[in-house]
Amino acid sequence: MKKLTLILIIYCLTLGSFLIPSIRDCFAQSITWFKTYGSAGTDEGNAVVQTPDNGYIVSGRSLIGLRAMRLNQLGDTIWNRIFPGGIASDIIKTIDNNYIILGAYSHITKIDINGNIIWTRGPFNPNIKTVSIKESSNGTYIICGWKDTLGIVSKPYLLKLNFTGVEIWSRTYNSNIYDGAFSYITFSNDNNYLLTGSYSNAIDTISDELFILKADTLGVPILFYGYDTLRYFYPFYINETNLGSFILGGGNAGPYLIKFSSSGSLQWLKIYITGTPSDYRGIKKTIDNGYALTGYWDSVGSQIERAALLIKTDSEGNEQFRRTYLYDSLDIDIGNAVNQTSDSGYIITGLRANQNVIDIIVIKTDKNGLTQVIGIEPINSFIPRDFKLYQNYPNPFNPTTHFEFRIADFGLVHLTIFNSLGKEIAKLVNQDLSPGTYEVEWDASTYSSGVYYYRLESADYKDTKKLILVK
Repeated sequence: MKKLTLILIIYCLTLGSFLIPSIRDCFAQSITWFKTYGSAGTDEGNAVVQTPDNGYIVSGRSLIGLRAMRLNQLGDTIWNRIFPGGIASDIIKTIDNNYIILGAYSHITKIDINGNIIWTRGPFNPNIKTVSIKESSNGTYIICGWKDTLGIVSKPYLLKLNFTGVEIWSRTYNSNIYDGAFSYITFSNDNNYLLTGSYSNAIDTISDELFILKADTLGVPILFYGYDTLRYFYPFYINETNLGSFILGGGNAGPYLIKFSSSGSLQWLKIYITGTPSDYRGIKKTIDNGYALTGYWDSVGSQIERAALLIKTDSEGNEQFRRTYLYDSLDIDIGNAVNQTSDSGYIITGLRANQNVIDIIVIKTDKNGLTQVIGIEPINSFIPRDFKLYQNYPNPFNPTTHFEFRIADFGLVHLTIFNSLGKEIAKLVNQDLSPGTYEVEWDASTYSSGVYYYRLESADYKDTKKLILVK
């Protein structure tokens, strides 16, 4: 990291000496990484927030309960603890510079930046599932989710707490809704509550129709828009624009954004991936009034490799870039939550499944959604004019060797190892990379002596070379 930082500083001073903000932006983008965290059993990251020291607090679950951990700016663990609540569904930074972790089973815990519990409350009701929390300007909390009714149907549910986590009121919504749930809450432009979810409006109606509900600060409905033509669009985000229209985001066999007018009429609908398995898990509004969506994408439909996904759009839902992140070959990597960071980059958390092991992933990108997988090191920052794959060194080798390559355009890059029969045995790079020259190491200690081949592929380039392992 010191080597990379020094190179970037020199590069920025050379190209940006006449524009100080460019130097600052270039340096900020140098801190990118992709790391995993786990223990025995299942670990998963469900929410992430940035701390004032440019580190992060990630909350999720583990085999033994609700897990939260604090990371520094480079992704190193500062603390890793188990808290009450079972599974974390959300985390927010409070106005007094502490943190609230929302448990999925109507449980809430307030901690300080060092992970010390300030107070914990709940569960408020064993039949309540809670998914989203916001803090008002006066320090009260509003939480949404749903309440199970006899295990047959559910009802949207809203819970308001005071600044110490004591219940002020709760409300179950039955009007217009036979079966349904809230999935996200935020504040409207007039400081009321704005919610979305899915529902059915009668016992004989197919469920999972999208709805928008606005309620006052006592939870009394002000407006309700239901959309029986938008079935199986599962919304997990809503925002009111400055002009009073609504932006919703979610998944329908792929990530989507929808814009409605202030009167509830559909203005546009954009689905970003079709034809291959994909899913949406999290969304955040960005500082340029666009949106960042995360989830996963199996780009070739193999059902074996699934990469964590980041899609960036403008304010009208037009896609600006799409990035995928795969920690290792044959992984299933899924992004569950995304936030924009203070350097205009992105922080994503989720899970990695590989050989029956499920760990937390955390991905820190630059403002273009680019990052470097651990083990791939840029060796200079000059932008090449062409692509090139160099011969590995040493060659023959035992048991490690290095590969160097350069790429001239942004895009998805693969560096793959094959045996003499042409069977893929390792994928060293499967990542969106920016233009530059890179080096990656391969440890072949588990493979037998023989002739192997390595191939570099991008949208505009393909080359294959031979290497020899001698033991």
